[in-house]
Amino acid sequence: MDAAHIATTSIYGLLEAFVPFECLFRAAGNVEIAGLRQPFAGAGGLYVASSTMPKIHVVLRGAILPLNLLLSLPLLSQDYTVDSVQDGVDATPGDGVCASAAGVCTFRAALQEAAVAGAPQVIALPSGTYNWTLGQLDLDEGQITVNGDGARTTIVDAEGNSRFFEISGGSTVLTFAEFELRNGVDANDPGGAFENDCDDLTLTRMVFRDCESRVGFGGAIHNRGAMELQGCLFIGCIADGDDGNNGGGGGGGALGAGGAVSSWQGSSSTFENCTFTGCIARGGDGGNAGGGGGGGQGGTSFSNFGRGGDGGDIGFGNEDAGAANVGGGGGGGGYIPGWFGGPGNGTIGLMFGGNGGNGDNNGAAGGGGAAGFGGAFFSRAGSHAFRHCTFSGNQAIPGVAGNSVGGTAAQDGTGRGGAIGTYAGTITLDNCILYGNTAIGSPAGEDEDLFLFSGGPILSDAGNNIIGVMEDADETVFDAASIGNQIGLDPILLPFGDYGGPTDAFMISTCDPLSPAIDGGAAIGVTEDQRGEPRDANPDIGAIEGPEPVDLDPVSGQVCPGETVELTLSWPGATTTWPDGFEGETWDAPVVSGVATVTTAEGCEEEVDVEVTGIQIDMPDLGPDQTVCPGQPVTLDAGNPGAVFAWSTGAFSQSATVLDSGLVEVQVNVQGCIAEDEVHIGFYDTYPLELGPDVVLCEGESVGLDAELTGWVGLPPNFQWQAGPNAAEYEVSLPGTYTVTAELNGCTTTDAIDVTASPLNTLDLGVDQVLCPGTPFALDPGYPTAVCTWQDGSVAPTFDVVNTGIYSVNVAIGDCQANDQVFIEVVTPFNADLPATTTFCAGDSVLLFAAFGASNYQWQDGASGNQYWATLPGTYTVSSTQDGCTFTDDILVIEQAPPALDLGPDLTLCEGEVMVLDGAVAGADYVVFNDSLTTSTLEVTVTGTFTAEVAAQGCIARDTVEVEFRPVPVFDLPADTLLCPGDVLVVETGLEDVLVTWSTGEVGTSIEVNQPANYVATSQISGCQHVDSMAVAISSSIVIPLAVDYELCLDDSLELIVLQGPEVYPCSYRWDDGNFQPIRIFNRSGVHAVEVANVCDTMTHVLQIQQVVCGCEIYVPTAFTPNNDGKNDAWKPVLDCEPFSYKVVVWDRWGRPVFTSTDPEDVWYGQVEGTEGSKTRESGNYYAIDGVYMWEVVIELRKGRVPEVFRQNGVVQILR
Repeated sequence: MDAAHIATTSIYGLLEAFVPFECLFRAAGNVEIAGLRQPFAGAGGLYVASSTMPKIHVVLRGAILPLNLLLSLPLLSQDYTVDSVQDGVDATPGDGVCASAAGVCTFRAALQEAAVAGAPQVIALPSGTYNWTLGQLDLDEGQITVNGDGARTTIVDAEGNSRFFEISGGSTVLTFAEFELRNGVDANDPGGAFENDCDDLTLTRMVFRDCESRVGFGGAIHNRGAMELQGCLFIGCIADGDDGNNGGGGGGGALGAGGAVSSWQGSSSTFENCTFTGCIARGGDGGNAGGGGGGGQGGTSFSNFGRGGDGGDIGFGNEDAGAANVGGGGGGGGYIPGWFGGPGNGTIGLMFGGNGGNGDNNGAAGGGGAAGFGGAFFSRAGSHAFRHCTFSGNQAIPGVAGNSVGGTAAQDGTGRGGAIGTYAGTITLDNCILYGNTAIGSPAGEDEDLFLFSGGPILSDAGNNIIGVMEDADETVFDAASIGNQIGLDPILLPFGDYGGPTDAFMISTCDPLSPAIDGGAAIGVTEDQRGEPRDANPDIGAIEGPEPVDLDPVSGQVCPGETVELTLSWPGATTTWPDGFEGETWDAPVVSGVATVTTAEGCEEEVDVEVTGIQIDMPDLGPDQTVCPGQPVTLDAGNPGAVFAWSTGAFSQSATVLDSGLVEVQVNVQGCIAEDEVHIGFYDTYPLELGPDVVLCEGESVGLDAELTGWVGLPPNFQWQAGPNAAEYEVSLPGTYTVTAELNGCTTTDAIDVTASPLNTLDLGVDQVLCPGTPFALDPGYPTAVCTWQDGSVAPTFDVVNTGIYSVNVAIGDCQANDQVFIEVVTPFNADLPATTTFCAGDSVLLFAAFGASNYQWQDGASGNQYWATLPGTYTVSSTQDGCTFTDDILVIEQAPPALDLGPDLTLCEGEVMVLDGAVAGADYVVFNDSLTTSTLEVTVTGTFTAEVAAQGCIARDTVEVEFRPVPVFDLPADTLLCPGDVLVVETGLEDVLVTWSTGEVGTSIEVNQPANYVATSQISGCQHVDSMAVAISSSIVIPLAVDYELCLDDSLELIVLQGPEVYPCSYRWDDGNFQPIRIFNRSGVHAVEVANVCDTMTHVLQIQQVVCGCEIYVPTAFTPNNDGKNDAWKPVLDCEPFSYKVVVWDRWGRPVFTSTDPEDVWYGQVEGTEGSKTRESGNYYAIDGVYMWEVVIELRKGRVPEVFRQNGVVQILR
């Protein structure tokens, strides 16, 4: 910069002569050529402003450039550098020198010099806090760029004394960048920081903090022109509506709109990467009513728009309150005391302003509270675009109603649009967040963020907005180009604060929970966010581009004893803190179980589990070298269960069995940790001792045993039999286990042989026998494992005897055998021949008979003989004896129960009831009622005795029942009745000498009623009762739901309905035109009356209908005084809309046109000749004479593509 600054003077002249473009120089960036003027700021600041001609942005890429290259660039430094933080005016504006009377260059003095320089000027505002104490500065000319040194360190503070600027002028071009405007206040004009009426205002990375407008519009900025804002912050700014004054009737509060920015007719604005927070639009409070005097003035505004209505007077003949304007609270009504006085009417607050109360005959009413509209931004008209902006923490607070004294209570205002509220104009939203704002009293909920009075649509290039609460929250509020909008969704914003960059902001959450704004936007050409960070192809929604969410897996590892393992855990721009507090991406970890914390640059903390386990391994110990007896396996164990093993023997398990001599090695691997050991194993020669198979010793025999091995060529072993000889041979005659030991080289070999006695020693099948038939009998020699061969050739351990005969067996065990035989006789069986079952009726008996042929018979109870009488149900058994064998037979005797007949208890019934007697029994042969064969049921309707008889399976049952019928006291109550208020109805039952109880608790045959209810009467004689009820309702009063005054649009009709509901006694209807229907349609002005009557009451209502031009309010003055005194010199119609087309014509008394215009802003100064529509007094040849002139205004409005044409005419009087 120093070299560039030195060369400025000489290069500047060359630039003016030869270079028709501008040069911007920053400390970092790139080189651009553009055809549009665009403020460009970077880390090095914005040094040169430009005209609208093409420009070159020249940026240094490295720390050092060659001097010849640097001087070859067309560089310009700033024209003025502010060197004092004090406020002071320039001593001599226009001399090209920024100097106050004290000889220092103040911010104000630099602006004054730059405004009149006649060429683009750049002001450098270094870091510091600058005082602004000398009031507002008017900027109405010049092309000025002001570059601060960053909004965090460059602050201009008005300390609440005034606002900073009023910006105007069609040729004024202003660019402010990188500084903060703080504590600007204006009590008389809108815009607490400044009011803009120029068409070329650019604000880059500016901060507007704690600014306030006390006339209700634009806490920071009131915009009438065109402005572009990039990366700006609005915080703590307030648009405070004026309170209504106290008086006879209290004045209504004035509208508070646009806590940060308000935009007026003819304005346009673009906001990119901007944040709005803590801003408030507060409506004025209504004034309190008084005991007397004139009405309180309504809260004032800088224009009629938003003004509160004046309160009505007390006792001055002007008791009705004045009208409120848009958003203002209505004035409270007064009253006229005395015999001939009356109450004054309050007025209605418009566009959510609270209504003023009506005065009463002896008291006035308070004024209504005003609306709070657009906590951060308000649009009355114009077009306004928001791209990647965030609104949160803003409020729309309505005014509070004033107190009434005798009159009706006034109403508080309503807050609408905690972030944005529009009266008219167009709003374009793309990739924006509106959430967490407040609108007190909003019918859509106090969390309402956005409200469109005109109903939209919201325009978009892409859409993709997140909006918490808005009225009619669906896609139809947006135009067709707007997609991806998320209504009612929490964007999950982190606390407002410093997340890098030149201004504070709201960061979107990349922690858990994750913000839906991440990657939720659409690419719309915005390449950086509020901080200057780049946006990617899938940009985030809102002013800040959030970082990538942390997504890391747990970290784990294992370590050998006494070692460490290197772990790595990293995330771009984040800090990793390991369990021991060490910070860094890598860590040499011992055995540990803990948590590492990854802290992002935005403050998100992500915990990641860290688990390093120690690997347990023991040194294997195979023991000393060893030599063992031949054939003896040696088992070696390396320990460390679960490890990986590698033995030199080829084994891979924890232990290895060694069968061959040699060196044995083992390697133990536990998860990469290694331990080793080795041992030498040797074997002696083996003597193969073998006694052969076991031997069975038959009864009375012996056997020889020999331990010597034929063919053995080694040394002879020493033999020793257990409890026997020390020789190789051994002769035995007794059963037993015989063991021999052969000893050679100190190693012993042992073998044993079992000599068992044969189990076959004696064989006896027993004596001859006689068997009863069916008695199981098996012949058993007693040798279950032997081979037993029977007389029939069968081989089995036993033989089952069935028939009479001789039975023999041969038993063989090994080489031993034995034989035996026996005779068996089987007796022939006897059959008593009893049937399986028999039956008898209850109370009877049955004879049981057994067949002849047995020697004797015995029954289950000890009775003898072959016959038996059974009197009880059950199983009966008879035993018959034949040849010493007893044979049994049994029979089941079943008692047949009589049919299950039950007619029930004796009954007493009421007349009219029917009793059905049921004699049905399953499987019955017949049913008889009163000795007459009939069906199984009998319907009884008269008093009497009734008997039924039922037969089933030969058994009979009877039952009898007594039935008595008693009389019922029957009556009828009148039909449901509708009574007039105060009427009494006598309800009669018509009964005599009967107990009647009523639902009211009364007792008697009649009652009197005068209350709405459902009345129930119950009569009763001897337990028989009758119930009836009737409904009685009281007619509601006649209510005529009509207003007193109606406005009817031209060419429209109005339908009024006075139909009464079903709760009102049937009515008749009569209108003043003779119509007798409850519905009437009106299509013209007039005073009308309607009468509604029924047998209970008669009501009359009078109303007035006035036809008006709808869609646009036109106010036309009725007189003016073109006498060139500066007061009321001109005349023009005033419109409350922007028409599609417009024409006004004024005629003199002879019908000649004297003034014609198609421009709504043209005024008539009273001239009658000259240029049509002239705006100057000098354009006419002479002025019109005093008198009355006729006029007509024709306007065309468009609803979509459908035109609506309105005409209004009248007269105006010229007075001089």
